[in-house]
Amino acid sequence: MSIKEERNMILTMIAEGKITAEEGDLLLQALEKSEHNKEEALKGQKLAGFVPRIPIVPTLPRIPVVPRVFSRGSRDQHDQAVGGFYDPLGITEDYVREFEEVGYGGLAYEEYHQFRIHGITPMYVEELAELGLENLAVDEVVELKIHGVSPRYIRSLGEAGVQGFSAEDLAKLKMYNVRPHFIREMRELGFSDLSVDELTELNIHNVRPQFVRELRDMGFDDLKISGIVELSIHNVSPQLIREVRELGLEALSIDDIVQLSIHNVRPNFIREIREMGFTDLSMDDLIQFGIHNVRPSFIRELRQLELNLTADDLVQFSIHNLRPAFIREFKALDIDLDVDDLVQFGIHGMSPSYIREVREAGLEAELDELLSLFIQGVSTRYIREMLAFDPEIEVEAIIRAYSSGVEVSRARRLKEAFDEPLEVGELQRLVDHDVSLSYVREMNEAWPDELSVREIIRLRDHDVPVSYVREILAAGLEGLSVKEMIKLYDNGVQVKTVQEVLAGGLVDPTAKNLIEAEYSK
Repeated sequence: MSIKEERNMILTMIAEGKITAEEGDLLLQALEKSEHNKEEALKGQKLAGFVPRIPIVPTLPRIPVVPRVFSRGSRDQHDQAVGGFYDPLGITEDYVREFEEVGYGGLAYEEYHQFRIHGITPMYVEELAELGLENLAVDEVVELKIHGVSPRYIRSLGEAGVQGFSAEDLAKLKMYNVRPHFIREMRELGFSDLSVDELTELNIHNVRPQFVRELRDMGFDDLKISGIVELSIHNVSPQLIREVRELGLEALSIDDIVQLSIHNVRPNFIREIREMGFTDLSMDDLIQFGIHNVRPSFIRELRQLELNLTADDLVQFSIHNLRPAFIREFKALDIDLDVDDLVQFGIHGMSPSYIREVREAGLEAELDELLSLFIQGVSTRYIREMLAFDPEIEVEAIIRAYSSGVEVSRARRLKEAFDEPLEVGELQRLVDHDVSLSYVREMNEAWPDELSVREIIRLRDHDVPVSYVREILAAGLEGLSVKEMIKLYDNGVQVKTVQEVLAGGLVDPTAKNLIEAEYSK
């Protein structure tokens, strides 16, 4: 085995835990010394003129036995665990014996290890037991120590009137820095049965007894911990409450005050709003102003537009982003708009430019019609094309045509296929029934007289082919109505049957007789 291979083997043994780092270091040093001695010997032998025999590599020392991990059990297991090998942590028989004396014998090596690295002494465990924390699990003792729960801290809690807390509770109180004097002061204020969660929450949100005392002095007698915490979270100070009350808002609950603070409704804001004439705003009105960012500057700009707005109007304007500049554009169109119209325009996002373009296209429309056109997505280009198609067209007809997918170019071609002028409604029905331009033209060419839109649609609905109409009429059958032609087709009357009836001359060639003749075959 080469030197390199031996070195790798030693490193692998260290990594796998078969030998300690100190033992591995000794082996590597021995290996390096052996290599050095071999090189020196070779140099001397080369000078003497011969090649020496390669020396035997020294045998590696035996790998020490890894100690067994043991659980709570017999004294023999203790002896096997702590005796007969070097333990750098100092977990000796004496160390284990001291813990046995305070009730923690028979622990696993890892548990003694936890005691050792966290500085837990038998005295610490004994003091915990004297304070009522007996028979704690190892994990509980470790958790108390990690979070700095000292016997002195526990005694101080007892002096503050706190009794019966578990190890987990004590660790949590200490972790969130809940001090005994804080608990004592809160008990003096009437909070004698606070839970661990309530105490930690108060401390997390920096609620001081002085803050609670001031709230009590202001008349808040029925205080709940949740309400106190909410006030602190939202930065509500006693000074803020006093200022709000000085404005006449005295009958406010804790929740009301929290809502004012959350939505940034400060005393200065209330004062400004009142100076603008809004002297009778309710608590809900003020909160709505705060939620929807109705600021005094916004109100001033709107008032310059000579709009008489209520508190609810202001909120609606802000919700739908009806800014003064936007409203100015509408007013420049010389339209008689009221507040509801503006709100509707804001809700649907209709712009002044749309109204301007509709007017320029030549369509006369009321405000509600303009809004309907916009809501339905009718473009001003479509409006211009429909007006070119029919200058007398009404707004409702444009909306119906657009909603039905009537393309203006197709409508124009269909119109040209009829001698009589078509209304938009008729075009719409042709489109709805999927009547093509070629079908209209060919059917009109095949039929002796001009067909109406209604007749064309009926023929198309029954899928009557133009070729069938041509053949029936070419057979010599005259004076048929559209209704009769449809009956013949629906009942499968063949052209040959028609020719036979006409040739026989025995019966009148009515639709009824032709159908009976077809069925009699």
